[in-house]
Amino acid sequence: MKGLEVKAVGAGRVINSQSKNWRRQYGKYGPNGLNSMGAGQSGPNRLTQSTDNTRYITVQLTADYNLKIKRHNLHILAGWSAENNSYESLTGERTDIIGNELPALVMGSTDQWSNSASETEWALLSGFGRINYNLDERYLFEANIRMDGSSRFSKKHRWGYFPSFSGAWRISEEAFMKGQHIVTNLKLRASWGQLGNQNGLGLYDHIAKYNISGYYPFANELGQWAKVNSLPSEDRTWETVEMTNIGIDLGFLNNRLTAEAELFWKHTKDMLVSIEIPSMIGITVPTGNYGELKVHGWNIAIGWNDRIGNLNYSARFSLSDQKDKLTNYGKEFNGFSSGVGVYTEGYSLGAIFGYKTDGYFKTQEEVDNYPVFRKGITAPGDVKYIDLDNDGKISAPNDIAYLGSTNPRYVFGLNLSADWNGIDVSALFQGVGKRDYYLSSEVMAPFRDTWGNFSYTLHNDYWTPDNTNAALPRPYAGTSHNYQISDHWLQNAAYIRLKNLQIGYTLPSRIMRKAGIDRLRIYFSGDNLLEYSKLQSDFDPELSNINGYMYPMLRSYSFGINLTF
Repeated sequence: MKGLEVKAVGAGRVINSQSKNWRRQYGKYGPNGLNSMGAGQSGPNRLTQSTDNTRYITVQLTADYNLKIKRHNLHILAGWSAENNSYESLTGERTDIIGNELPALVMGSTDQWSNSASETEWALLSGFGRINYNLDERYLFEANIRMDGSSRFSKKHRWGYFPSFSGAWRISEEAFMKGQHIVTNLKLRASWGQLGNQNGLGLYDHIAKYNISGYYPFANELGQWAKVNSLPSEDRTWETVEMTNIGIDLGFLNNRLTAEAELFWKHTKDMLVSIEIPSMIGITVPTGNYGELKVHGWNIAIGWNDRIGNLNYSARFSLSDQKDKLTNYGKEFNGFSSGVGVYTEGYSLGAIFGYKTDGYFKTQEEVDNYPVFRKGITAPGDVKYIDLDNDGKISAPNDIAYLGSTNPRYVFGLNLSADWNGIDVSALFQGVGKRDYYLSSEVMAPFRDTWGNFSYTLHNDYWTPDNTNAALPRPYAGTSHNYQISDHWLQNAAYIRLKNLQIGYTLPSRIMRKAGIDRLRIYFSGDNLLEYSKLQSDFDPELSNINGYMYPMLRSYSFGINLTF
């Protein structure tokens, strides 16, 4: 059939891995001999060996049909896809390996040996269809339907149906726009659609799972016993993410000046959240489709590209912003809970809640006449928490307040490029205009833990009677009263960064051709060359872990040659 194309594709992935964990017995010695076992040692030596196997298969069958009748263009796509993933693992462990030197299971004791195995499988079956239609490349329309069936749901809620629609009007292609040379491109566009989400579900949450947990005396012998750790739920279904967009694309002066603007709304319905139940039930209760999240935002971009003599240059700036709010969390509000990213109805998913502060206590008299977090140890130089409810004490939840959000706001980017007589330069800047961040006491409290006995230079700036405007309170070991989550530790993580810079020179082709070379370009490239941020200088502003853990952001410099024959 003319215009019809049928295609079948498939792929697979097999991963086999083996691991061996050998904890050789050793001790820590002091002047009086053996003090304790080494780190991680709670008994004899131990050897654990594991084998893991993963098999993933995906297949897809599609049919494409294209039809063109004069000014009408039609494209139809339909198909099915299937995914299957299976996983198996086997683990064996023994202790008291003879000789404490050669890690071999066969050389271990049979008194405290153990073995375990696990096996999981999931599958996803999807059907999809799409219709594209345009008239004279002026009026554009697209409709989609997607049907997804997942093994993570019970049979009565296994399938989800998710439609979407989009349309556009290219006004610049209309007859009344001809004959003018200012507006090159003018397009209005809008879309609405739904997608399903199953993330957050376990593989078998809809089935009662029994955990074999040991032995219990029964009828004069030991019998294995099993228990259900959590209630199953057959009523959970797909989360539905609904998106609405409207936008405009503009081009002026033969597209030398371009602009884009878009508004969007995102509505997550049937969001899986935990619910509060009486503790007397004595078992973990599954999450349910009780939550609702709304996001709205915008993005704009403007660009210019032109030529002046032998100089070509271009610039493009983009800016976007969005705000989210958890409009329904399926539980009664009982006050704020201190923390970062604590889900609270009416607030962002990245919300930070904690105490408000008013600097440090300056005198002992001030300490004696104001509510304190820890009586008996609070002294001048300690953090002064604000008693929001004026009840004469610092306590949660009444003195907990909303402090900010870790979600980035006003995300921007700037691309610059130019070339002249073989010399080319390009630069990419990116950044965030507003972002609150909290670094935990694991970072800010010096020598907090015995395993973290390190110090940053920032820890040198602590309160003393001669340094009352210090970044840190007075040193005090043994308690965390100065390191409660509060606005004292809140930081500004807005930043701008030179993400990439390239400078190159292409030798004249008339010279290179004499040597049999079509093109030769010499260049320098650098990544993450510089940044500006008010975040504490020991940490990167793109940090996502409140304890300060991240792989260091590297600056890189490279020189190279592009050679084409």
